[in-house]
Amino acid sequence: MTVACCLLLTGCENDQLVEIKSCDYAYSDSSAIHPRNEIFSDLVIRFKNMGYPGFVLSVYDSVNGLWSGAAGQSCIETHEPMDICNLHHSASVSKSYISTAVLRLYEQGRLDINSLAINYLPPDLPDIPNIDRCTIKNLLNHSSGIFDFNNNPELYADALNDPYTIESWKDYLKYVKGKDAVFPVGTSAEYSNTNFLLLGLIIENVSGESLGDAINELIIEPCGLNETYYKSSPGYPEIAGIPNSYFEHYKGLIQNCTRLQLHFANVSMGHEGIIASPADYIRFLDMLLGNKILQPETLEMMEDFIEVPGSEERYGLGLFLFDTPSGKMIGHSGGGFGTMTLLFQLPDKKRTVFFATNLGSIFKSDLSEKFYNEVFYEVIEKVDY
Repeated sequence: MTVACCLLLTGCENDQLVEIKSCDYAYSDSSAIHPRNEIFSDLVIRFKNMGYPGFVLSVYDSVNGLWSGAAGQSCIETHEPMDICNLHHSASVSKSYISTAVLRLYEQGRLDINSLAINYLPPDLPDIPNIDRCTIKNLLNHSSGIFDFNNNPELYADALNDPYTIESWKDYLKYVKGKDAVFPVGTSAEYSNTNFLLLGLIIENVSGESLGDAINELIIEPCGLNETYYKSSPGYPEIAGIPNSYFEHYKGLIQNCTRLQLHFANVSMGHEGIIASPADYIRFLDMLLGNKILQPETLEMMEDFIEVPGSEERYGLGLFLFDTPSGKMIGHSGGGFGTMTLLFQLPDKKRTVFFATNLGSIFKSDLSEKFYNEVFYEVIEKVDY
């Protein structure tokens, strides 16, 4: 199955058409015979009708197999439909891959997650409060207290006025420099993209390779993730099959931000940037939580979740634990300029779920709020059977 998808230059009238490859499922596609086929199909269509440009959902367990469905458009401008073979930006779901890579280096004896992170970081970093006191584990479970560059409003002002002023990961750190630590190391927990930027640098420094090469060798290749792409993939980030990206500029007014989304995926360092098919996202988390990537005792450390003040979430090492009406859920969420993504597993049922839309959450809007507050919980309810 192949379909065309456009890749627009923001503000440019000329479309650059690319083509989706045929789906290369790691699991056989059981959608047509799945016992929840009608329920899931109706769900995906209803979400599309809420106003999202496109929507995709994949659900897997070993008993019922893989169900995948898509609705809406991958490219509004040319009316190309969203397809189950489309690739999707991970946004912060990448953090689960980065933490897994760090833990694989730990298993290989190449780093100690309980040692100070500064021992594994390059020497030319700016002065960042708490950076000389936190361990790698503090970075992994967001207990470092290091300021999140995404919490500096100047980043968004600069990104909108001139997105390309951020040319590399180094530019992110200027939004951290001079910012006080949020709390003393290890005394609390608060999500920080800066933590995972630093972990990306640690992977490069310890492995002696670029982050893309290291992730390929530590995760993508050994796990057989044939539809997963990162920094070292040819042509990255413009991989064939990625839908256009959009954000809700005003209620009901959708604006193309494809180039913005691609640019920030490209200049990221650990905190985002994975691009993959729904089936590959499912395969990664299913293998990870099924003890097929890490040793059991390492996975147990990864799932040592700590309390987050004022939140229903708990943080592990690159994973979140949510308590929902349907029970516990383990995984990660992601939001970017033109993507919202969720990858999780209901551990009691060993059921792994991926869903995404090609509309972003960086700018708050009705649709972005509904994605995490309504769509999220309805998906969980429907996959709990």
